[in-house]
Amino acid sequence: MEYEHIYEREYDSCNKFVAKAGIFLMLFASFIWLLNILNIFVINQKTMNMVMIIAIPMFLSSSALYYIFKKIKINTQSLALAYISSTLYSLAIGWLYTFLTYHTILLFLLPAVLFNIYGNKKLTYYVMCSTIVVMFFAHFASFYCQAIGDEPLTTMRTILLFGFVPKMLIYIATMYVFIFQTKHNRHMINRVFRYARDMHQTQEELVKSFAEISESKSGQTGQHVKRVSLYVNIMARELKIDGQELESLTTAAMMHDVGKLMIPTEIIDKPGKLTDEEFAVIKKHTQFGYDLLKNSPGRTMEIAAQIALQHHERYDGRGYAGIKGEAIDYYSRIMSICDVFDALVSKRSYKSKWEPKDAFDEICAQGGKQFDPQLVVIFKNCYPQFLEVMKNLPDD
Repeated sequence: MEYEHIYEREYDSCNKFVAKAGIFLMLFASFIWLLNILNIFVINQKTMNMVMIIAIPMFLSSSALYYIFKKIKINTQSLALAYISSTLYSLAIGWLYTFLTYHTILLFLLPAVLFNIYGNKKLTYYVMCSTIVVMFFAHFASFYCQAIGDEPLTTMRTILLFGFVPKMLIYIATMYVFIFQTKHNRHMINRVFRYARDMHQTQEELVKSFAEISESKSGQTGQHVKRVSLYVNIMARELKIDGQELESLTTAAMMHDVGKLMIPTEIIDKPGKLTDEEFAVIKKHTQFGYDLLKNSPGRTMEIAAQIALQHHERYDGRGYAGIKGEAIDYYSRIMSICDVFDALVSKRSYKSKWEPKDAFDEICAQGGKQFDPQLVVIFKNCYPQFLEVMKNLPDD
């Protein structure tokens, strides 16, 4: 299901954002360094050089991790990347704070706020605790290194009581607001997520039932719509269609003949050849299907409406509505091959079933005529899988 991949993509999105933040922080530190060199922001140059030698590689490493993981195709949903990056961020910011004091105090909020976007409670608390520890040692490191101070704190006691503790309390209070907000948002998102998942499953079941009803009207068992849906799924995968689009297409394929519900049964079940008047009536099922589906919301119904309307069009323009070539909806061109193949290998009131090899040869022979020639090539590649579907879903 597509829903199973949503969080994976979101974690990747968070990791990418964190990587960009690392690049920004590296540029920020480099800017401070440049100001110092130009005597605009004056700090002991030797000290500043030492700060940059440590801080910039840390920020750069936290960013490079993401791109390395992506390059070698490591699953970036893993929170290992976030834990490593958060540790590097806290250390780098602590290193800056040791020598720049209050100029970087707000940066202490950054790791926890930044990594709070993952919505992972353990990670957020880990970042908070590690930041507090780094903040604690940074105060005393600044004191012992006799860095240029922005606060008149000259003893360890005053540093602890008037430096570290107030900042820690403000930090915790601020982070509590961020955590509450994220928790609240995550709760709402999960409720919407569950609702959407349930709605999708319900819609899929309704579509299956509706499609089977439309097939049963013409004396079919309902296996036809299931097989055709699987054929479409197989060809779509071969065409590298995936995710939610693949799900929507697979479900929509079941609705291709829903317009037959509006066609008189005596025409659909007529054993002999249809008269011109009867054929004109049965051709209307494509428009009927489109009219039934076109106003329904959602991507699945949008695809279903187009397939219902155009799955009887021919690549050479001799189909129901005379639409030609690539002007025919792409998914309808896929559907056309799958529908015709299954119709050929199935028994109908007006015909006997063909052997699969004969149906295969017919589809191939119609490339560039009835069917899109490029999709016929895809069909050839998928043919063994089509046979497996036939074997697993035979007509009763």
